[in-house]
Amino acid sequence: MAYIQNMNSYTLHMKYQNSETSPKGPRFSVIGLVRGNSRAFTLVETLIAVSIFSAALVAMVVVTAGGVSNVSYVKSKLTATFLAQEALEIVHNDRDSSIVSGKEDWAAFTARINQECGATSSGCNVEFDRTNASAPVFTYKKCTGCKPLKISNAGFYGYKNNDALSPYTRTLKTIIQPIPGTSDTAFGLSVTVAWLQGSAQKSITITEVLMNWVPEAVTGGL
Repeated sequence: MAYIQNMNSYTLHMKYQNSETSPKGPRFSVIGLVRGNSRAFTLVETLIAVSIFSAALVAMVVVTAGGVSNVSYVKSKLTATFLAQEALEIVHNDRDSSIVSGKEDWAAFTARINQECGATSSGCNVEFDRTNASAPVFTYKKCTGCKPLKISNAGFYGYKNNDALSPYTRTLKTIIQPIPGTSDTAFGLSVTVAWLQGSAQKSITITEVLMNWVPEAVTGGL
C-alpha cells in the first residue's frame, strides 16, 4: 500500500512493502520529494513578467542611446568651438603681422576686413593659406549663406576644392566701434559655427573686441 507523510513544507512519498513480497521483511522506499503547495506559472503571471522585463530592457536601450547622442553632441560642439576660436586667431595673426610689419596701419587693417565681413554683409568666410608658414595669406570672402568648411585628409579645415565637405559652416561678422573720449576705434568680432546634429540645427557663437595694441607713434613699423 502507499503511505504519504507531510514533513514541514515538503510531501514525502513512500511505499510500504510487506514481508510476503519482500525477502528482507517490511521496509519503506522513498519515491520522491515534492514541494508543498507548488504550482506552475499561469499565463497572466508569465505575461506580467515578460512585460516587466521588456520595460526594463527598453529603458536601458533609451538610456544607452541618449548617452551615445550626448557624446556625439559634445564632440561636435567642441570641434565647433575650436573652429570659431581659430577664426579669431586668424584675425589676431593678420593684425599682428600686418601692423607690425608696417604693411598697413590699424585703420586700414580694420577697413579691409570690415569691407568683406562688416554690417553691410551677411558675414564672410575666413581662412589662411599655410603653404608658406613664414608669410601666411589671410583671406576674407563676403558670402550670403556661407558655404560649409571642407576637411583635408590631414584633418585641416578650409575651403580647398579637392577636400571633403564637413558638417560645419563658419561665418565671421565684424563692426568698427569708436572708443568714447579717444580718436581710436575697437574692432568687434563675432564668429558663428553652425552644424546639423541629427535633424536639429545647432550653432555656437563667440564674440570678442579687438584693440589697436600698437601705439600710433610706431604704427609705421617697428
